[in-house]
Amino acid sequence: MPIVDSAAIMLKGFLYMMSSEQRLNFLLEKAARHEKAILIVANKENGASLLSLNLSGYVQAISTYCLMTSVCLDSYARALEKFNVVEKFESLLMLRQDAEPGRNHFNYTAEDVDIIAVVIALGRFDLAIAYLRDVLATVDLNPLWSAYVMGLSSWQKSAEFYWSSSKPKGMQKHWMLYIEFMKLSAQEQDTHVVVQEIAQSFLRCNGDKRLVEITHIDPSGTFPISWDLRLAYIVELARYTAGR
Repeated sequence: MPIVDSAAIMLKGFLYMMSSEQRLNFLLEKAARHEKAILIVANKENGASLLSLNLSGYVQAISTYCLMTSVCLDSYARALEKFNVVEKFESLLMLRQDAEPGRNHFNYTAEDVDIIAVVIALGRFDLAIAYLRDVLATVDLNPLWSAYVMGLSSWQKSAEFYWSSSKPKGMQKHWMLYIEFMKLSAQEQDTHVVVQEIAQSFLRCNGDKRLVEITHIDPSGTFPISWDLRLAYIVELARYTAGR
């Protein structure tokens, strides 16, 4: 499973040449194009893949826009409320839930994991948990992202999960820290040290222009971001599931 597809990498290069204002306008225009395409392909026979692509694309574009215009999870959520991301996410969930077992025709990337941030931020944990259980837990992901998804589910069910590599590269080193955080948190162990490591890694990544294969919520020198949405949505999901 790739982190992002080649088209997404080209898009990041295109956005790099824009000013901040141009990027924001481009993201809104991109979301509008996806919304128009959704209306066109929604009732087409055998249009599930295109519909899935455009629903996911809309959610990613709006999530990126809101991340760029916010400073914390609360302001990110307030920004999301101006758009109909919940409706789009719910449609995407239903579409992917209906996929025939063993013949899933959607091409999943790590972006399909991180769009869960929007419904967690908006307090729609019912959708987040259903997406984890019925979609992400049933598809083929690479070992790192399989462990990551299991970590997101670890507060709801007891499960062993880990990912290790003798030579982690690039963003793998960064993502490994979140898996470690989820493991320690699920086991009710102290997470203070790993949270500090995550903060330090976040700062390093924010200054590293070599990072290309990242999702829309990850820091990089090309697209630095001011706060850590990944850790915020993981913590928020943990708080909800631990309190149920």
